[in-house]
Amino acid sequence: MIYCDPPYAPLTATANFTTYATNGFTMDDQALLAEHAEQASLAQGVPVLISNHDTPYTRRLYRGASFNVVKVKRTISRNGNGRNKVDELLALFSPHATPRLKRCCLKALTSTSSRSPAARQ
Repeated sequence: MIYCDPPYAPLTATANFTTYATNGFTMDDQALLAEHAEQASLAQGVPVLISNHDTPYTRRLYRGASFNVVKVKRTISRNGNGRNKVDELLALFSPHATPRLKRCCLKALTSTSSRSPAARQ
């Protein structure tokens, strides 16, 4: 499995911190990553999982994937009282799975994420 954890697409016009890299991570970069993820899954037969904010934009980007949404608490905020849970989208590109199997596998991934790597083997 390939896991991609890009700088997340902004939730609002003012929440746009994407400068983890020198030139940032643009919306074009987001689209290119989605395209490469789907192509890698199809060409290599390897599942590709991408996490990002759950927005209409990211759902359009990952439209060839199956989706699962998890609630996550953000720990970075200028206002400590404003650290609310947000929806995070897990998009799984899996060329050999049926849509039902994709959802099943994704649920298994999210339920084992809190266990140690040794426990998941």
